[in-house]
Formats: sequence, structure tokens, C-alpha cells
Amino acid sequence: METLYSIIAFALYIAIALRIICFNTSVAHQSKIHETIAFGLIASLIGQAVNILLYKDPVTLMDVFLASFVFVIIFCAKGNIALLLRGRT
Repeated sequence: METLYSIIAFALYIAIALRIICFNTSVAHQSKIHETIAFGLIASLIGQAVNILLYKDPVTLMDVFLASFVFVIIFCAKGNIALLLRGRT
């Protein structure tokens, strides 16, 4: 069961990072702080995915729930980190 959790979490982390990377910044105004936060988020997601893949750290059900929650939030915002930080007004 732990292997299934690892595969799901790995796929979610990579999908989230790719969605943020593929966001088209020409359609939205983003400040440097938003770009820095997005870069940090991408780095941490890819780092966690590599950690799961190479070091075989145990992945729990809570890790999968957290990755799923972040996946839904990022995909609803279409990868726009600035939209998440500013809120919807």
C-alpha cells in the first residue's frame, strides 16, 4: 500500500510543478515576490518528488491528501500563484 501512496504522491508533485511552470506569465501581472514564491514552490515540489523516487522515504496517506489538496488549489487557479496570494476580489 505504501508503494501506491508513493506513486500517487510522486505523480501529484510532478503535475503541480509542471502546472506552475507552464503558467503563461504574459496574460497576468506578477511581481518579483510572486515569481520568487512560485520558484520556491516548484523547487520544493520537485525536491520532494526526487526524495520519494531516490531515497524511498515512507509516504503516508496524509502526504497523499496534502498533495491532492495542493493539486486542486493550483489547478483551480490555473497555475497562477499571484492569484492565490492576492485572493479573489
